[in-house]
Amino acid sequence: MSNSFLARLLRVAQKVTQAERGFAVNNTREVQEKFNLDDSTLEEPAFRDFAHIWLGRALDDGKTIITNNIITDPSKAPNTNTGFANLRVVVCIPVSKHGAIYLDQHIRNGIIPRDIIDRLSDMVYNVQKNRQEDDMSEEHMLALFEKMS
Repeated sequence: MSNSFLARLLRVAQKVTQAERGFAVNNTREVQEKFNLDDSTLEEPAFRDFAHIWLGRALDDGKTIITNNIITDPSKAPNTNTGFANLRVVVCIPVSKHGAIYLDQHIRNGIIPRDIIDRLSDMVYNVQKNRQEDDMSEEHMLALFEKMS
């Protein structure tokens, strides 16, 4: 199995979701590919711990997770507009036998629509079901994504 599949998949996921930043990890949670994230951000304890909790849950459950980086406990939700300054939409997509994809974007730039996330997850499932991970190009993944509805 090639980890280049995760890299290609991350690039496709960024194109279809328009997420601001993201990264892909293998099954041992080593970063394989990233975009718009530098090493210092990835190594920052608050970001690293948060991201790896949700990536771990996605990997353990085998289900896509949609959350945010602040309001995981409703009692801690911001109660003023200034409290939302750092609110980000977060998506973690497990990729069976490979790892997972983490995507996020600032809430002011909008949410990532659920139907896009579902189609992306379905596309990943179909690629893997047909064992095409190693030979499917980004262009073919995008075409398959577009066919899904």
